[in-house]
Parts: sequence; C-alpha cells; structure tokens
Amino acid sequence: MFKRILSLCLVLAMVVFGCGAALASAPVTIRLQGAFLEASDHYYYLPQFIESVRERSNGTVTVVWGAGPEAIPVTELGEALSSGIIELLYVPVSFLASHMPGLIGTNLTDPAVMRESGGVEFMDSVASEMVNARFLCRTANGSVFVLGIGSDVNSISELEGMVMRGTVSNSPLITAVGAETVNIPWADVHQALERNVIGGLAGAIRDYVDNSLGGVVQTIILPGALTSDASLFISNRVWDRLDDVQKEAVMSSAIDWEIDALRYNLAMRSEHLGILQAAGAKLLELPGAEADEYLRRIYEIGWERAGVTDPATTARLREYAGN
Repeated sequence: MFKRILSLCLVLAMVVFGCGAALASAPVTIRLQGAFLEASDHYYYLPQFIESVRERSNGTVTVVWGAGPEAIPVTELGEALSSGIIELLYVPVSFLASHMPGLIGTNLTDPAVMRESGGVEFMDSVASEMVNARFLCRTANGSVFVLGIGSDVNSISELEGMVMRGTVSNSPLITAVGAETVNIPWADVHQALERNVIGGLAGAIRDYVDNSLGGVVQTIILPGALTSDASLFISNRVWDRLDDVQKEAVMSSAIDWEIDALRYNLAMRSEHLGILQAAGAKLLELPGAEADEYLRRIYEIGWERAGVTDPATTARLREYAGN
C-alpha cells in the first residue's frame, strides 16, 4: 500500500513539475535596429525600456542595441522589416511609406487620441499586413515641428516664396506659408543658411539644438504643429515566438515609453527654445486667429498629401485621428 501511494506521489510530482517546465517562458533576445545614430537623443528612454521588459518578463526577454542607419539604409528599412531581417525597429512611419503609404499621415495624429479611438489597433492591423510587424508605440510623443528662419521676420506673410529645408513629414508647415521645400542633409543646413541658399527650415525643436543652428536661425515661428511619427515596431517573426507574459512585457513597456515621451518632450521643448533664444533667436508667436488659420492650413495640406497614394486607408486614419 505504501509503495502504491509513493508511486502515485512520484507520478503527480512528475506531472506538476513537467507541466511547470513546459509553461516556463523560453529566453528571447531581441535586437533593436534604429533609423538614427545610437548616440541620438531619440533613444533617451531605451535603457528604461530594456529594464522594464526584462523585469516584466521575469528576465526572459532581453532587448539589446543592434545597429543604426550605418547597417541598413533608411530607404531599405521597410523591406528589411517585412522580410524579418529586423527584429525590433525604431523608425519614423514616413520612412516606411513605400510599404505603408496609407499611414503617411501618422504625424497628423495625436498619440493619446489614437489610443482612445481605436486608431492604434487600426495602425497595428495595417502594419501586420503590409510590413509583417506589430505597431507598439509612438516613441517621440510631444515632439512638434516648427519653422526656423535665417532672418528677422515679423509676419509669416514675409515667408511667401522663400526656399526652406524640409522633409515629407514636416513640409506642410512650409507649404502653409507659401514657401518652397528642398530636402538637404542636416549636415549642410548650417552652411546653407549662412550662404542664403535656403531662407529657413522646418524641423523638430530639438533638431535645431542638436545641429547647432542657434547662431544662424534668427526667428522661430510658433505654434509648433504635427507630432513626430517616430515609432516602435516588432517583427511578427519575433512577436509570434513570445508567450503571453512576454508579449505583455514588451507591449506595456512600449506604452510606458509613449507616455513618458510626452513628459520628456514637453520639458525639453522649453529648454531647447531657451537655448535658441540665448543664441540670439527670437520667438514669433502668431496671435489667436492667425495661429488657428495657420494650423488649419497645415493639417489640410498634410491630409491631402497623405491621401494621394492610398486614399481609403488615409480616410480611415483621419477618422480615428478626429481632425
């Protein structure tokens, strides 16, 4: 009788511990590919993200830095993500326009509104279909674009016909004041302003500081507009290997990044504007009605351009955005 009981206990122990082993999360290492250089301020939250994922996954998920644009050119990131070469990607959505043209208007949306309206789930479904990846979060929440002018101006009417440096993401600001857009590398902007090759530019406020433009930009036009579309994506090839605990660890940590980015960028906005003012730039704050009209033009231009390639997807994105 004793032997029979002992045998049953051994069998039960094997079942319990065997099931426990089977349910344990398998260790996973995920490499981050960035569209910006490793030392860039874009990754300010990366250490916290890495630690949060590790803790929430009970040490089973490790996120490590992989490489920046020196490894994979930004023009090839969409294909690399889609094919599964990239595991975790920090990138502006606009850099993936060749694969997801319908989401080119992401910078016209507010991250908080998209979380509430179901827009995030919509973006996630588009990303899964178009680039074989999951959308995790907006990593530059609160980072807005402003116009910087290389001369002392007192009205945006003075900007009509001016040539300015811009990109797909921020060119609506330039068009809204009747100026023309040219795309030149950041490394050439300082000299281009000094030589009057360009009269100004559009960029995130921190871009002016990071590229030491305080001495050549004399006027900053406010208010800022749009919200940077820098985002975090994870390949379905990696996502599908994670268990529920690991997926929750990654997703929750990404959402924390989005929330903290708003706090961080609002704080840095004041600091960076102060740096630019100390270097000699003045802030031109448009008055109420003029500011409203300026912003209205920016968003109308942005949505019109966003819908050229994929009008149906853009229309749905705008519905979720509510603007």
